[in-house]
Amino acid sequence: MARWGTVSMYFPFLRGKQFELLAIKEMAHELGRLGNFHPVIEPVKDIRGNGGFARGLQALASAAVPSTVIVNPQVGELAKLDSNPDAVIRDLRPLLDADRSLRLGLVLSSERQVSEAVLALRRWNIHRPVDLIYTDAVLPLESMMEIQSNLDIGLHFLDGKESVRRYRKVFPNPQSVLLRDRFPRKPRNQDYVDVRESVFSEDHLFFKDDGYVGFGDYQTVGTYYAEGGSLPRTVAIHLTYLDGSDNAVYIRHFCSDSNNGTSDTAGKFSEAVRKLLEFTDVRRIQNPSIDAFRKYHFSGNFPGLGMLKKLSIQNHLYVMASALEVR
Repeated sequence: MARWGTVSMYFPFLRGKQFELLAIKEMAHELGRLGNFHPVIEPVKDIRGNGGFARGLQALASAAVPSTVIVNPQVGELAKLDSNPDAVIRDLRPLLDADRSLRLGLVLSSERQVSEAVLALRRWNIHRPVDLIYTDAVLPLESMMEIQSNLDIGLHFLDGKESVRRYRKVFPNPQSVLLRDRFPRKPRNQDYVDVRESVFSEDHLFFKDDGYVGFGDYQTVGTYYAEGGSLPRTVAIHLTYLDGSDNAVYIRHFCSDSNNGTSDTAGKFSEAVRKLLEFTDVRRIQNPSIDAFRKYHFSGNFPGLGMLKKLSIQNHLYVMASALEVR
């Protein structure tokens, strides 16, 4: 099958949840202007009933931002369907017809899922590059040969060259993207209270040296997936930023102080965002996401936890845009 090149270097991996989709939809024009972003999106809900999903992809297409949508989701409602590749491809068909740059992704989760996905892609007569997302699963050589023989393989997303090295006879010269979960997840928000800043990633500095054509991450969300949550005892805002001293991307966690109960989430937000703004003022960190945090703080309005997640993701995208410029 034909090889697929790309000028994109940064591949943020997002789930098809409301505020993650809103984050990239609102930034579509900026991502298109930068020209080196390529979101990878895992749908988690019925695409036909999720208008935000279609609007997000349409915004990316209008801004000439390439994207990849996974056809066999591993989390959420769609993961529970026995034939989720068929359902996803069916519901994606109008978007695929409207956007020739939209690519599909296949998670290498199991031999059965891979075979079902290959059959579904052939059944729907899909002729466009398919990106492979590696997991801890080790698939038999026959499954990988089935993929190579039937699909136009684009990029290989993996967290280490050993993953694709197993299949070097099938893919002798793979175009690989380093995809790692860099978010330092803890079980509870209150566990971040005493955590100091730490290096989030240096992948933007070294991915080419290590033989990758790009790199990606899961922003300030991580791979952990949950449908919803209860009221938090602690509001924690996770902020990445570029440190000019070593050009690494760091992460810092700004937490509320009144953490003895779950009441007054708005007050907890006020405590956390005040610390964030004091820090960004000292470090002279500024972008539209920081401006939005500042607006909410001085207006006294609490935008909701979902909006905090969106702004944190958007800040990270701005940070990665700056990180790519210092290479």
